[in-house]
Amino acid sequence: MEKLLRKTGINQSLRLLLIVASLVFGSSAWGQTTTTIFSETFDKCNGTGGNDNTWKEISTTPAISADNTGWTNANSYGASKCARYGTSKKLGKATTPQLNFTGDATLTFRAGAWSGDKTTLKLSISNGTLSATTVTMKSGAFSEYTINITDVTANPTITFEGAAAKSSRFFLDDVVVTQATTSGGGGSELTDRNLSFDAEVGDTFSEPDLTGVTDGATEGVTYTSSNETVASVNASTGAVTINGMGYAKITASAEEDATYKAGSDFYYIYVYDSGTIEKLKTYITSSTATDIYFKLTSTAVVTGTNESNAF
Repeated sequence: MEKLLRKTGINQSLRLLLIVASLVFGSSAWGQTTTTIFSETFDKCNGTGGNDNTWKEISTTPAISADNTGWTNANSYGASKCARYGTSKKLGKATTPQLNFTGDATLTFRAGAWSGDKTTLKLSISNGTLSATTVTMKSGAFSEYTINITDVTANPTITFEGAAAKSSRFFLDDVVVTQATTSGGGGSELTDRNLSFDAEVGDTFSEPDLTGVTDGATEGVTYTSSNETVASVNASTGAVTINGMGYAKITASAEEDATYKAGSDFYYIYVYDSGTIEKLKTYITSSTATDIYFKLTSTAVVTGTNESNAF
């Protein structure tokens, strides 16, 4: 799921792609709240590669500018709102700051391999266990990964590392660790909100409707945007305003109350100003059915996607 695709002015040939992402909500019998332990967007990095769809032949080597202090990096560089690791002859490695939690949690991140390099990315954690210690990246494209973290005893760090010393360059973005905590007990069982964005394929963009298990489940929802320079959102209504080229994650969330568990859902908006259907395929990394809005020209409209095609 790509961030900044091209930084130019919005004009008549504006393309807008909306991908509806996975549902996230509490499932405990007594109510469950998801807390973000750590979030790294690398949005301060202003180099080349990754989110600008450049995956090779990069000569610039700016330093990484991270949101969080305490990263330990080897052979690392700032890319396009993401980080790049490794060279053709040197191993790239990134270790997070110490994370303040114990028990179980969930790690999500986006990663992609330098075009033509090895596609295995190694993962490790101190003071805990990961559900997977390697992932297979796509060559020249980002994919999103979810890893379960268990049995953390104290302040872990998570390490991302190339497969070998040579030709194992990779791009890393949107590293997030969340933890679900239960509350209540002994009282009435709370109801899942089952929040979900409901989108239909069309030739122009309009924000999708948010639905819940009942009308009351959507009361008290707050909307936020991860990148207001691309898309801002009305905190109360969810109405979206497109402001520029790039990538934004729109999130709807509600806290636990006397009736409902905490719940959330989100979707991604990608805005860019040039490309073809063939080029669009490189941006679609989901392996499941996806609803999209996309306006290519005044007469050509994408009406659907599958695992390998846009049509």
